[in-house]
Amino acid sequence: MCLAQFVTNIIFGKFLLKSVITTKMYIGTAVTVLGTIIAVLFSSSSKTDEMTIDKLFALWLAPVYIFYLILMGGAIVVISSAYKTFELAEEKGVPLPYTHILKPLMYSTWSALFGTQSVVQAKVSASRNTLRAILGATCAPLAQNGSGKSELTGRLSKRVAVNVGLASSAE
Repeated sequence: MCLAQFVTNIIFGKFLLKSVITTKMYIGTAVTVLGTIIAVLFSSSSKTDEMTIDKLFALWLAPVYIFYLILMGGAIVVISSAYKTFELAEEKGVPLPYTHILKPLMYSTWSALFGTQSVVQAKVSASRNTLRAILGATCAPLAQNGSGKSELTGRLSKRVAVNVGLASSAE
């Protein structure tokens, strides 16, 4: 979806807005398309493991992920501070060296870090809220029962089975 945005921006910009599309813009769009094609070609073709709420919570609470979020949050703070420093220098009329290169680089890096996590956390919240709506539960991690599944996974399986008519009336 995002790839199409770059291509359509070029097309609409040129034909509808009559904008001048520079060679850099064409090259940037071509590199983006090529990168996306390469990523798709080399992505995993095996069936992915089904994500349960228990697995989601385990990943979300993993120390490595928490460390990554802290590191990324620190990077966002550092990038924001550096960007503001470059802006203030420009406002004073004394731009810092390489401002024309570093400001766009800092902006795009900050946007990528923040935007990626915004999308990931929105998807996690949507999944959690969907399960909450289906189960009428808080979706907090629950204790494991004897089968190795959590109570939540068991309740979800039973609720889904009942909804599609697979469970017997004795359950």
